[in-house]
Amino acid sequence: MTIRSPQQIDRLAISPPYVPRAAAVVWEWRSGSAFLTERLMYERRA
Repeated sequence: MTIRSPQQIDRLAISPPYVPRAAAVVWEWRSGSAFLTERLMYERRA
């Protein structure tokens, strides 16, 4: 499961402004989809 640690949040917060915002959006989407996939697998297993 995707667990967002304080270190990851800090790294995102201090990332340079020239880093494309789209990269963060894609990362959030990938993290969210990974979480949903694991949740579905877990519920199917249960």
